[in-house]
Amino acid sequence: MNSKQLNRLLVIVISLIVLFLVVYNLSFLKSRTICGKIIGEHEIKGAKYIRYRFIIDNDTSEGSLSVLDVKRISLDSLKKIECVQIQYSEFSSFFNRVVDKRILKK
Repeated sequence: MNSKQLNRLLVIVISLIVLFLVVYNLSFLKSRTICGKIIGEHEIKGAKYIRYRFIIDNDTSEGSLSVLDVKRISLDSLKKIECVQIQYSEFSSFFNRVVDKRILKK
C-alpha cells in the first residue's frame, strides 16, 4: 500500500467515525427517559462493563456502561437500585445511555 492509498483509507475511516458520532448525538434530539435495571457485569478484552436492561412497549433492550464511568459502588449495590434512569432515542432503542446521576461519575 502506498502513501496515497493509506491517506485515502485514513480519510475514509475518520469520516465514518465522525458520521457515527454525529448520528449518535442527533439520535438523542428526540429521546425519552425510562427506568432500567442493572443485570450484571461482563468483560471484553480486559475492559469491564456493567450490563443494564430496560423495557419499551414489551420489547426488552440491553446496553452496557464502562465501569470507569460508574462511581465506586459494588455490583450487588447497583443491582439493588430499582430504577436506573436510562435515556433512549425515539428513533431506535439501539441508541441508549445511562443518565442516572446517582451512579455516574460525571
